[in-house]
Amino acid sequence: MSVTVSDDDWNAIYAYFHASFTAADNSGIHHVMDLQEEAWRRVQRIAADNGQSVPDPTRTAGLVSPPSDRQSGPLMGEQNLREEGFRGFLPFSALASSGIPDEPGVYVVLRRTGNEPAFRQSNPGGRFKGQDPTVTADLLQKRWVANAPVVYIGKATRLLRRLRDFRDFGAGKPVGHWGGRLIWQLADADELVVAWKVTPSEEPREAERSLLDRFRSRYGSLPFANLQT
Repeated sequence: MSVTVSDDDWNAIYAYFHASFTAADNSGIHHVMDLQEEAWRRVQRIAADNGQSVPDPTRTAGLVSPPSDRQSGPLMGEQNLREEGFRGFLPFSALASSGIPDEPGVYVVLRRTGNEPAFRQSNPGGRFKGQDPTVTADLLQKRWVANAPVVYIGKATRLLRRLRDFRDFGAGKPVGHWGGRLIWQLADADELVVAWKVTPSEEPREAERSLLDRFRSRYGSLPFANLQT
């Protein structure tokens, strides 16, 4: 028996799936994402079986693109990173007593809230060699990647030293950690968390490039504070 679904019904389905996908993605609940993606594929099959073309919800005011239009690629939420061996997930203020290994590896900075960010007019980071790390609000807004928990990906030959320098730069000390400086212009920078992973069988540069490629595959750009590969 064929059942015709109205455009209004399709738009309601879009709205539901988009909201649930976004919530699961931000929370890193990957098994829920898998179930939702399978459910969405079933909805699409039902539409095809009924000979219906799926309407574009963007023609209805207030709706955003459906889940089928989202970028593909491996998830990079907190739970996913934990499962891959990342450790820490601590604010920079807690790094002094966190037992970071002084070994080669990669690290990520995450923003746990999915809210739209606010930006500081001035970057509190250190003025290394007299350089002001502040950038314009327009650039910050342009760089922002919506719904992406990871805001920066970095590498280190010595994780302990690198992350301490990163922390000290954010505290205003004139140390040479220019990379990732945009994170300190986030109004909630103090709430960001950092996680790290030792890479004994892989060069940190290659591990970093792999993470950046994964991020770009999913979100279509580099992380917010990664200005170059």
